[in-house]
Amino acid sequence: MHDIAIRLTDVSKTYRGNTGLIRAVHNVTATIKRGEALGIVGRNGCGKSTLMKMIGGIIKPSSGKIEVQGNILPIVEVGAAFHPELTGEENILLNGYLLGWSKSEIKRILPQVLEFGELGKFIHEPVKNYSQGMFLRLAFSLMAHLPYDIVLLDEVLSVGDSKFRHKCYEKIQEFKQDGKTLLIVSHIYDEIASLCDLCMVLHNGTCVALGTPADTFNIYQESLIDDGMQSIIGLEDRFEYIHVGYMRIRDVHIYNLNDKNAPIVFSEPIVIEVEWEKLTPEGGIYFDIQCMDIFNRPVWHTSNYFGKKIDLDPAPNTMQTGIFTVRCVIPACFMNFGSYYIIIQASQYIDKENNYTILKTTHPIQLFISNNYQEEQENKWTHSQSHIRTNIFNWEETEILLT
Repeated sequence: MHDIAIRLTDVSKTYRGNTGLIRAVHNVTATIKRGEALGIVGRNGCGKSTLMKMIGGIIKPSSGKIEVQGNILPIVEVGAAFHPELTGEENILLNGYLLGWSKSEIKRILPQVLEFGELGKFIHEPVKNYSQGMFLRLAFSLMAHLPYDIVLLDEVLSVGDSKFRHKCYEKIQEFKQDGKTLLIVSHIYDEIASLCDLCMVLHNGTCVALGTPADTFNIYQESLIDDGMQSIIGLEDRFEYIHVGYMRIRDVHIYNLNDKNAPIVFSEPIVIEVEWEKLTPEGGIYFDIQCMDIFNRPVWHTSNYFGKKIDLDPAPNTMQTGIFTVRCVIPACFMNFGSYYIIIQASQYIDKENNYTILKTTHPIQLFISNNYQEEQENKWTHSQSHIRTNIFNWEETEILLT
C-alpha cells in the first residue's frame, strides 16, 4: 500500500433519526493513489460531506474499512474550529496549537498566512464579526501553509469573492504540483475537470460512477434531471436580483433546444427564455444577456439592441402592458463545455432615461459533453480550457496553382 493514500472498502454510515434509520453512505469502495485528486459530486444530501468526515476521522463509519497513509487535513466545515470571541490572529495561533505545532513554528508561518488571507485590520477583530467569506479566507489561508500529505476540501471554492476563489484555485493547483493527495467536493464541472484525476458520483449515499471527470459528470447531471430538480427549482433559488427597475422578470428557463428534458450540452443549441411583465405602456424593453465564467470574467455578451440607436430607433417590445416572453438561442458548438454564470438585464427607455432590472444565476450553469461526442473524450481538444469552441466561423480554402 506504499503508493496508495486512501483506500475505502464497503464504507457505510447509518444514523438513527426520528423516522427510523437514515442511510447516509452505503458500501462505498474506492482507491486513491498518492498525488491523485478525487472529485466527489452529487446532489445535496447524497452523503458527500458524511463521506469526507469519515475519511478525515471526524466521525466513524458504521461498517467497512478506511485506510489512510499520511497525515490528513480535513477542511469540511469552514471555520468550524474557530472561537467566535477570539480574533483572527488568535484563532490562527489556537488552531496551530491544536494541530500540534509549536509556538515558534506558528510564528514562522504567521506572516505568510496573514498575507495570503488579505484580511487587513480585520485580523485583529473577533471572528464572530466575520462574514462567511472572511471565515473562508482565514481557514484556507491557515490550511494552505500547513505541511499535510492529504487535503480534504468540501466546497471551499463556493464561498468568497471571485478574486479570492481564483487565488484558492491557484493554491490548490500548487498542492497538486507538490504531490499532495486531494479530495474535493464541488458542484462545478470546471473545478472538477481541471483539478481532479478521478470523479466519484454519489446518489442516495451510493457510488454510482467512478472514473474520469469527462466520463462521469454527465451521470451526475442525469441524476438531477431524473429527480425532477430542474422543474421544482423556483426563480428565487436559481437567480438573484442585482437591481430592480420598473419591469418585472417573472421567470427564466434555460434548456436544450432539441429536448427540454435532456442535459444542457455544448453540442446542441441552448435556449435562454425570459418571461417578463411590462408594467407601464411607455417605452420599449431591451434585453442584454452576459455570460461569465466561475471567476466572474466575461465570456460573451449579446443584446437585441446591438446596432440600434437607442435615442432614435423604436425599441422592440413597444406593446402595451402585459406578460410576454423573449427567447435567445445560443448556437450549437459555440461554447466549450464547463460552468458559467448567466446575467440577464431588462432595460426600459422612457424619455431617454434607462430603468433596468438585472438577474444573475445563483449557481453556475453546467454545459456537458453530449453522447454524440463520446468518441471525442479521448481527444485533447475536448479538454481545451478555452471558453469558446465554435464551428460557426466561415472557413475558406484556396487552391494555389504552381506554374
